[in-house]
Formats: sequence, structure tokens, C-alpha cells
Amino acid sequence: MQVVVDYINGKSPPPEELEIAWQCERFSALPLAGGILDQPHNLMMNINIALNVFTAWSEWKKCDPKDTGEWIKRNPKLWSICDNIIKSGKNG
Repeated sequence: MQVVVDYINGKSPPPEELEIAWQCERFSALPLAGGILDQPHNLMMNINIALNVFTAWSEWKKCDPKDTGEWIKRNPKLWSICDNIIKSGKNG
């Protein structure tokens, strides 16, 4: 989600899905009454994507440029997300 990267880079406010995800984490609750199957599929999918991108790109931005190779080895799943963002050319 490019908008998550833009938020981390200080170019936009956080997207709605990320704000909902933070509220879900904070209150240990889903956005709608009932269980996970009562939630709109796209909302749950987008919340998950937003959190994954937020975590990966935030950690990547903290990495010292001298240590990128080691960071990539230690964080292959996060790197996969970051690599896709970088390859998209929209990580500005």
C-alpha cells in the first residue's frame, strides 16, 4: 500500500486501514461486532496489508545504510515487502 509508505515518509496522513488496525490492536477488538468472519473480507485483508507494510518499511527506514546486508539476512520477510516497494519505484 503506497499510502502507508507515503505516511511513513511524512507525505500523507495514515490511511484509514492503518488507523483501524491500530485501534484493533489497542483495544484488542475487531472493528465490527462478532468474530473475524463477520468482518468485511476486503477490510481485514487491507488491514493486514497496511500493518505488514507499516512494520516492514518502518524497520527498513531505521536500518543504518552500512548494515543493510545484515538487516536483509535477519529480516527476509520484511525485506521481501520492502524490495517490492523499492522495485515499484514509489518509495520516495
